[in-house]
Amino acid sequence: MAARDKLTEALTSYEKPTLRFVNNKDETLTSLVFADLRETLEMREQIGLEVNGVKYLFILEKAAKKINELKSQRKSEDEIYEAIFADASLRTPMPKDYADFGYVSADKLIYSAGKFDPSKSVDKFRVELKVGPNDPAFKDKEFIEVEIETGQGLQKVRLNRLTNSLTKGEGYFYSEELLLVPNKRVDTNPKTHQTIVAGVGDRAEVSYRGKNGETYTAAAEVPIKKVLPLQFVILLDHDGKPMGTEKDVKKQIAFAQDGLNQTHTQMKNVGDVKYFQVPDSIDLKDGLDEAEMDSIVRLTSHYAPQPGIMVIIAKDIGLAQGRTPRDGRSFAKTEEPGSPAAHAVIIRPDSTPFTLAHELGHVIFKNGEHHDFPLHLMTQVVIKGDKNDIFHTAQYLSREDIDNFQKSDVLVDPPPPAPSITTGYRGGVSLSP
Repeated sequence: MAARDKLTEALTSYEKPTLRFVNNKDETLTSLVFADLRETLEMREQIGLEVNGVKYLFILEKAAKKINELKSQRKSEDEIYEAIFADASLRTPMPKDYADFGYVSADKLIYSAGKFDPSKSVDKFRVELKVGPNDPAFKDKEFIEVEIETGQGLQKVRLNRLTNSLTKGEGYFYSEELLLVPNKRVDTNPKTHQTIVAGVGDRAEVSYRGKNGETYTAAAEVPIKKVLPLQFVILLDHDGKPMGTEKDVKKQIAFAQDGLNQTHTQMKNVGDVKYFQVPDSIDLKDGLDEAEMDSIVRLTSHYAPQPGIMVIIAKDIGLAQGRTPRDGRSFAKTEEPGSPAAHAVIIRPDSTPFTLAHELGHVIFKNGEHHDFPLHLMTQVVIKGDKNDIFHTAQYLSREDIDNFQKSDVLVDPPPPAPSITTGYRGGVSLSP
């Protein structure tokens, strides 16, 4: 072999591997979007209810007809629920093979748990490692393992070698199709490693460590498309005792971010937590009804960010008729454009995940109605399943919902991204872009 050929072969063997995120067109991705979760769900609609420990299925056609009749009579949602629950002719005993299929909610409605199927998504991406021909480090490898790290954690992902020989040209290793999901409550599917959990503004970095500590990396951003300014206000009772803590504020911001990651919107706390003394004229002994909450919003409206939403934390809120506390109840107040009053929501300090995101949704969508699908962010149903359940209420918004969300005048554009500074080396080895 000529000296030049030997030199060429030697140099080719040491051609550095390149790593990248790619789409289904084999194009390099520098940003990632969250998967449309509705596309990935296999789920039955509401299937039944439980009465005195016995599970029933609704006779859906009869129940739907009854609901439409009650709606035409302008019955309230509470009245419709009560009528449907009370009418035994609308249900039939649930077969035993149905018994383990579904959730039982706080009000004893039963829903299917939902099955996660990543293959249905159109938002899939992959990780590719390209290596040079004759590279001895990869000659006998059928697969390698890379790590993908986001602000939400680290996950190992397997890349399988393509069938072409690495000794006859460039070699490629590819992951299975992956999905970006907005919070840890979505199935992380550990058997196939098909889902990567991330938050808005995260940097998703994939890395491969070769021999002698050589590390190759690539990164993609999870873009911030909108920012939602929030100002938190904690009410003080008549004795001056706070109805919540700043720890509750941090927890609720994290919950809201999880719930709204799909919209590529970042929650932004615009100032220190404010405290407001509830006037003696507002009776706190039996909780706050809607009129009292409306009054509190107006009294605190000077705290509200413009644009943005004020979040008030208070105990014992959301009393139904008869002044009976209702679990999970909260309050949203949306004003017409140009109104001096505040866009505001009121939540309890112990509100469960997605409650704040749901109430913020009422303000942003300017809509007090609820969605009829139990996993939608704007559903009325509060499903309380086991902690190991894959899907909980309010897991998704549709693409149309997200488009409408981002058009809200309550949101602001993010600041321009800072110039990207790329480190050229790690452990003395050139990195991939």
